[in-house]
Amino acid sequence: NPFIKGTDKHLKNLSEHILDNEIQFTDQVKKLYQFVRDSIESGSYKSYLSSKIGTPKKIIKKRKGSKIEKNLLLIGLLNSQRINAYPVLISTRDHGRFSLIHPRVDVFNHLITFVDNGSQSFLLDPSDSYSPVELLPSQDYSFYGLWLNENKPEFLEIGIPKVSGDSWAETSHAEIDYKGTLHAVSEIGFK
Repeated sequence: NPFIKGTDKHLKNLSEHILDNEIQFTDQVKKLYQFVRDSIESGSYKSYLSSKIGTPKKIIKKRKGSKIEKNLLLIGLLNSQRINAYPVLISTRDHGRFSLIHPRVDVFNHLITFVDNGSQSFLLDPSDSYSPVELLPSQDYSFYGLWLNENKPEFLEIGIPKVSGDSWAETSHAEIDYKGTLHAVSEIGFK
């Protein structure tokens, strides 16, 4: 699969363009994540079981893909730069939990990205335009996912992140115009 292996020439060329000689591991991951999150529009929901997945070239050209295609694109871009990235099948919170003893492939309804370089590992999902690289969208915190690695699939714990009190940032600006209409902008995030 060109997504998983990162062998597609379009993925290699695009990732080199995005990274522009960036050498730090975490900065490479962040730049590729932000590109997929911000530059590829999220299309309609597609199940990984029932829908045909577009090619990397098609998704890049149209700048549009399903949530699963966005994650597969991220995996391909990362792997094209020899950053170990793998798909993880999950059942989102609104879809419900699955049995670790007898999991069936149809209990999973989403796919996210697992990055592991030996000393650091983290989960990513560029499908939500408001999620920073450090956090999964809230629907993804579903306790466990099925990590599809090259050896043998295995369960991966998806823990809710611990956030220290000093890492939260919130800013708001509000104005009332002459007609009495409130105009406000708020930003909430992690430092």
